[in-house]
Amino acid sequence: MPPGGLNKIKGDIAPLPIERRLVEFKLPAAIEFARVNQINRLIFDGPRRELGIVTAGKPYLDVREALKELDIDEARARALGIRLYKLGMIYPLEPHGAEQFCVDHKEVLVVEEKSAFIEDQLTSLLYHIAANRRPRITGKRDE
Repeated sequence: MPPGGLNKIKGDIAPLPIERRLVEFKLPAAIEFARVNQINRLIFDGPRRELGIVTAGKPYLDVREALKELDIDEARARALGIRLYKLGMIYPLEPHGAEQFCVDHKEVLVVEEKSAFIEDQLTSLLYHIAANRRPRITGKRDE
């Protein structure tokens, strides 16, 4: 913990100390909170990793509705190799759970609103993974 804790400190107006507290302490604390409290959840799981779907908020409901329209319930998703990961906190992206979910999929589809916010974080996170284990990421800028 930084001196004075994570909250704004009275009289702290200099941008560099504020940014340092954010980058070095607040963001890591938020990530650890999300990891420990399992804010992000694996909804559909299975042994096959064909297609992983990462989504959050309203788009999550849209994905569930689309799967229902395609007659894909949890059992059928497992048979097809479709896994679903619901983010409860989209920023900062909790890296451990996201990486565990994505590794070894053939493709990961990111379904999100408006801008490619989750997709960009996920792409950066998975960049260092060996090519034979890294999935193709499909999102707003694809197909």
